[in-house]
Amino acid sequence: MTSGRRRRRHRGKKKNHIYILITVLAVICAGTAGITLAYLSGQSRLTNHFGIAEVSAEVEEDVFDSASGIKEGVSIKNTGTTSAYIRATVTIYWKDEDQNILWGTPEENVDYKILWNLGTNPGAGGWIKGADGYYYHTTPVEENTDTAELIQSCVEQNAAGHREEGKYLVVDIAAQAIQAEPAQAVLEAWDSAVTGVDDGGVLTVHTEDTGGGNG
Repeated sequence: MTSGRRRRRHRGKKKNHIYILITVLAVICAGTAGITLAYLSGQSRLTNHFGIAEVSAEVEEDVFDSASGIKEGVSIKNTGTTSAYIRATVTIYWKDEDQNILWGTPEENVDYKILWNLGTNPGAGGWIKGADGYYYHTTPVEENTDTAELIQSCVEQNAAGHREEGKYLVVDIAAQAIQAEPAQAVLEAWDSAVTGVDDGGVLTVHTEDTGGGNG
């Protein structure tokens, strides 16, 4: 009788270990999906007790006037709880009053003028356009901190005329953030453009201009 009870308790512990393993795997898989990426960090001294540090980003702008078609001072803020690398996409297109996307692509220097803030010194923490079309902030951004400006200004040309035609210029900016430590995280997640991280945390980005390295 005593031997049978011991065997049942042993099987119960084995099942508990399996459940713990499944739970940990589920958390790891969840951390690799979506725009907001996360990593596991140890918490307290309890075995198999993990916490998740938040990694997130938010697009900010100093000025936005839809009537005159002016956008100024666009940057990205690290709204997470750990240092992160940030990249962004910028898509420009037309919409009507009902928010339907219209045919035709706005022409730069005709329908709008945009002034980028792309740097030539990666170590200064500026932005570089990668060969994959993303704009990369080359140095880590601390929590609750803004990046350098990505767009200094974007001004719609002949905004009044476009309104009469029933169309509105849209500058759609989407940001992604990933943990800065360990460096392997950004190398694996953004391997289409990020080819290295130096000892100072500066990204090496494959660019359109140079075919490799920071352009």
